[in-house]
Amino acid sequence: FRSRSFSAAVAIIALVFFAFMGLVFFLSFYLQAARGFSPLQSGLLLLPLAAGQLFFSSRSAGLVARFGAKRMTAGGLLLMTLAFGYYVRSGAHSPIWLLELVLFLEGAGIANVMPPSTSAIMASVPREKAGQGSAIGNTMRQLGGALGVAALGSILSTAYRTSITPHLKQ
Repeated sequence: FRSRSFSAAVAIIALVFFAFMGLVFFLSFYLQAARGFSPLQSGLLLLPLAAGQLFFSSRSAGLVARFGAKRMTAGGLLLMTLAFGYYVRSGAHSPIWLLELVLFLEGAGIANVMPPSTSAIMASVPREKAGQGSAIGNTMRQLGGALGVAALGSILSTAYRTSITPHLKQ
């Protein structure tokens, strides 16, 4: 963790998975409770997130070679931030096609952050410690995802409880 590039890459991976897993957890409830979709339909509506990752992850190396890892990581984080800005402002009557487009862009952002961040982790450790570097990166993915689900789940629970309580007292 003394290496700035290693620490920054590990922190970015944790942050991305915090946001990613928290988003998927939150959106599954939103699509079912607020929009009325079935669990299967909700899962299918999340496919653009995976499609964006699939489409752009294979192109990430070329984009990194052309623009640099720092720019691609910053651009991917910016796409994710813009997507989250939309999620905060959208509601039960927002167009579903717009949500699908934003999910695709979020997937593109993730796909342009993860490969250069993972490469930065592996490049900053000696070859004989590659397994340790990989394990730390994976641990941070898991930790970030678990914390994202916990944090956004707590927010969701609190918001639901606050909204439902007045209706239960009648």
